[in-house]
Amino acid sequence: METNEHLLDNAVWWSLLSDHRHLAETHGRAARYRDVVSPFSAVESFDKESWNDLHALVGGSSACVLFGADIPTALPPGWSLKARGTGRQMHVDPDEIDDRDPIEIRSLMTDDVPQMLELARLTQPGPFLPSTIAMGSYFGHFRDGHLVAMAGERLRPDGFAEVSAVCTHPDAQR
Repeated sequence: METNEHLLDNAVWWSLLSDHRHLAETHGRAARYRDVVSPFSAVESFDKESWNDLHALVGGSSACVLFGADIPTALPPGWSLKARGTGRQMHVDPDEIDDRDPIEIRSLMTDDVPQMLELARLTQPGPFLPSTIAMGSYFGHFRDGHLVAMAGERLRPDGFAEVSAVCTHPDAQR
């Protein structure tokens, strides 16, 4: 499967410039999601001007979460690192998905957010905030009226969708 590595190397940036423009706050060459949506921020490139724009956008005492292929190990003066991690970016061709053991799922709506937040708190799939549902479509599986599994779309650079918030209640895992 051929991908546009340029988009995926800076997926937050390209999401905020395209499908998620309505969820973005921008300043020059820096962008971020509104606070109630996601903690993710991005810059066009890691140069002095972009760092200055990011500082103007997030403020001197606010934290921001950056991820991508080109994040420098040395940060500019005034910035401090709270945590660093690595992740794996996987790609799937939807035509190659094998649908085994289908279960009943439904679209999750804003009325489901309290249960989504509780499931995310319990399972810790990553940042999930009250308005994260605005980032894309989310689907869930319920047992006896309780959300026990969910997954949805987070970053959406043109032509791609990141599957996120994949979590299953510990009592429903097998």
